[in-house]
Amino acid sequence: MKDWLTARRLDSLYTALQQRLSPHRVLHTLGASQMAVRLAAVWDVDPHEALAAALLHDIGKEIDGEDQWARIARAGVEVDPEDRDFPGIWHAILGEAIAKEEFEIASPRVLRAIRLHPTGDDNAGDLERIVYLADYIEPARCFEGVGELRLLAETDLTAAYDKAVIRKTNHILQGNKRRHPRSKRARLAAEQRLRRSEPEKTAAAGEGRRGRVGSRLRGKTAWRTWPATEPSRPTSHDSGEHQRS
Repeated sequence: MKDWLTARRLDSLYTALQQRLSPHRVLHTLGASQMAVRLAAVWDVDPHEALAAALLHDIGKEIDGEDQWARIARAGVEVDPEDRDFPGIWHAILGEAIAKEEFEIASPRVLRAIRLHPTGDDNAGDLERIVYLADYIEPARCFEGVGELRLLAETDLTAAYDKAVIRKTNHILQGNKRRHPRSKRARLAAEQRLRRSEPEKTAAAGEGRRGRVGSRLRGKTAWRTWPATEPSRPTSHDSGEHQRS
């Protein structure tokens, strides 16, 4: 991907974004791209793949729904039968087709990250999780808890992905919308992982407390390493509610 992502290619990508998307959607895409590259650097994922997937994840978003499906059919993209009844995710399938045909992206990881970004899946890899999260927590997003998710994404990618999946599917359910089967699978896997991790975190916290108490009783000063206050958290985007994109 490093050889593919030349300055000329970036220029053509940015031109395509400006021509096909509204200013609001361009801003979202650039924010998601920034977040994807940042998380890729933290989690040792190819930043060129993360950037390519994030730049193209919504490239087909503002094409009319029926036109999306017609273009998908003309492109000959393999479509899961479960996708047909969910027009809200057609833009991701079309985005995969555009990435492959117009921008000559051959990486299966990048193409899959584009396709999975609206739904996630139970077997999503690190790149797919990063693009899913980047779409959800990019800097222009404003909803309660987004600051905590941004912080968590840099310390525990899986937990951040799992919590984002649960929050996003909750929002879909609150709107009385049907969940895509991939969203259902992603949520089930997320809930199972979070349940398994809770006893481990509780045990670790207990060991930490016992260790600190023991040190103090022995006259040691381990307590001096405790922070005086909790780490500050970004709050400028912590109001409002998320709208799916």
